[in-house]
Amino acid sequence: MSNTEPKYNDKISLIKDNIKFQDIQLEKLEQGIDKLEYASENIKNELVDQNKMMNNLQTDINEKKNNINILTGKIKKLYEKKSCWILTIGILLPLLIIIILAIIYS
Repeated sequence: MSNTEPKYNDKISLIKDNIKFQDIQLEKLEQGIDKLEYASENIKNELVDQNKMMNNLQTDINEKKNNINILTGKIKKLYEKKSCWILTIGILLPLLIIIILAIIYS
């Protein structure tokens, strides 16, 4: 029996050592997982913030686009009115000159 006892004790101590080693490895793995969880949470928060900023930017762009469209419409109307006045003046001015010349020379 004394021949088997040392082998038995060696196996038990080997198993205990393996369990301790595995415990250490599991602790390191747990620490790594905790770091990954922290990093992923920060990334998620950053993405949520950036998504909010992108939505705000899109809203601002749409508002500015609408403002530009309104302004362009107003400028177009003003230009059309101005063109109408220029055309009217262009027609009436020569008529006025002809009438004045007719009065002067009659």
